[in-house]
Amino acid sequence: MSSSTSPLIDASAEPEDNVDSTAATNDSTPGPQNAPRQASLYRAIWRWHFYAGLIVAPFFFFASATGALYVFSIELSNLFYADKYFVTPTEQMLSYDEQLAKLKEQAADFTELDGMRVWNDRTRTTHFIAHAFPGGHTAKGQMHRIYYVNPYTGSLLGSQLMEHEFFHIVLDLHRSVCAGTFGRLLVELATSWGIVLVITGVYLWWPRKGEWRSGGIFWPRLSAAFYVALRDLHSIAGIFFAPLAVIVLFTGLFVSLIWGTGFNWVSMKMEQSLMEFFTHANSPPASDTVARLQPVVTAALQHSQPGDDLYFQLAEKPEHAHKIYVMYKGDTNTVRGLDIDQYTGNVMSTTTTEQLEPMVRLLAIAVSLHQGKTFGLTSKVIAFVTCLVLMGLSVTGIWMWWVRRPKGQTGFPSRLPTRIPGWLWCVIAGISVAFPAVGASLVVIISVEVILSSIRRTRSTGIRKA
Repeated sequence: MSSSTSPLIDASAEPEDNVDSTAATNDSTPGPQNAPRQASLYRAIWRWHFYAGLIVAPFFFFASATGALYVFSIELSNLFYADKYFVTPTEQMLSYDEQLAKLKEQAADFTELDGMRVWNDRTRTTHFIAHAFPGGHTAKGQMHRIYYVNPYTGSLLGSQLMEHEFFHIVLDLHRSVCAGTFGRLLVELATSWGIVLVITGVYLWWPRKGEWRSGGIFWPRLSAAFYVALRDLHSIAGIFFAPLAVIVLFTGLFVSLIWGTGFNWVSMKMEQSLMEFFTHANSPPASDTVARLQPVVTAALQHSQPGDDLYFQLAEKPEHAHKIYVMYKGDTNTVRGLDIDQYTGNVMSTTTTEQLEPMVRLLAIAVSLHQGKTFGLTSKVIAFVTCLVLMGLSVTGIWMWWVRRPKGQTGFPSRLPTRIPGWLWCVIAGISVAFPAVGASLVVIISVEVILSSIRRTRSTGIRKA
């Protein structure tokens, strides 16, 4: 294994552009006191860092930008839609059945009630969620319309398609760049490689002996040449925010396509299926008529705290119970579940945050951390600033390459002949297993480089023979 070479990390082929690959590192590179193998390894890892950053930077920037915007989605939504979200309380609220009846009188396009959103807050409106088109849950790609109702007068304050709501679109952009499954794969690829970029960035930044107090390590040399100052800003911002960046990136993988599916599979094998928490409980029909909305909502509110947000998934089959999720300010780390009999309106079961299965609890914590909601405003500000830094790293990384590249050349780092140590192959294998998107992309990249190297050697042999 130790005798192998990798075209990705360091190919034996001649470089296309004779550019010093230490251009984007600290001024001090492995000197004569370091073994040649260490210096080659340093340059090889820098080359890996360079190409990975160059490829994923656009997606990385886009995901960070939409993530920064989504961090304050609740606060901004309350601001943008204040006329639909808030009312002035009066003495008596209408029952939820009366509110629904008045809604149907005012909304000619109302089809079939699917759910509700209610707050334990007298200043909030009631959100009735209905299927946007006939066919309900049986229609493929069904969309939903939200109706905002004043709970004191029953007046309809407005409506909109849930899928067209601003932050719903932002979230879709963040998860998949609105490109479906392919987009989710791209975002997961950028996220996974982002973690690799942070790890390799820390290795490249790590000061050599005697450099710990020099400029460009913990403080940028802003008075130096533009490229040096830019490079210092890139590396120092990266090192200070590396732990936060890893937390934000890694927790995002819990809801990604490949890694997230793997997490769900492991949960199922551990008999801690996530679907169990999100599936309607069985509620055998006790009568021919279902309970009215009022007792159902009242029972749910009794299990909430002031400021809690309650989302009702109403039963769509006769044998199912209503499913209610309770959270404080949208923080999944506070999620609780309720199952309410659709015929009697009685609470059948409750699941507190502490009662969640470990894997479900882990998912809830991961999503909360990723969205910056775990510690309220403080964690939101930290998450927001981290996203801005990640955006800045994407820009400065590309900028450094563009500024440094020689005129008329690509400026890509040269490939040096070196043998890859066995421990590094183990690290690469471990990363590929931990982050399947990285592993799959490495297979593709190495395969392409091997093919291109073979073509170049064949052409070179043909020219010599001629």
